[in-house]
Amino acid sequence: MWLGATQWMIAQNSKTWPSVTGTIVAAGFESSGSGTTYNRTAFVQYRYDVDGSSFSNDRIAYGPTPNFNVDGTVTTRHEEAVKELANRSGGSDVEVYYNPEKPSDSVLLAGGDFFILL
Repeated sequence: MWLGATQWMIAQNSKTWPSVTGTIVAAGFESSGSGTTYNRTAFVQYRYDVDGSSFSNDRIAYGPTPNFNVDGTVTTRHEEAVKELANRSGGSDVEVYYNPEKPSDSVLLAGGDFFILL
């Protein structure tokens, strides 16, 4: 419960973080399972610069990264945003929100899903 509450607070704070333009290094989906019972989990690796220092990260948002059905359907706006990010190609620009007190801490989707608490 404490971990979920802490993650929720950080996620909410990320809404006030400054942003910079970063670059996607790699993006896509990792599949797990077999046959007709498998799902896909999105991944995005990106890099960005803050005050002359370079950083890289793979955190899309706080909370769990959604899994997608085999047919690629999504059910929430958060899932739709994650799916859209994972479909981008390397070299694409992306907005990166970073913690001004610790610039290596960053996300692509500021805020967080309520399910962090669960």
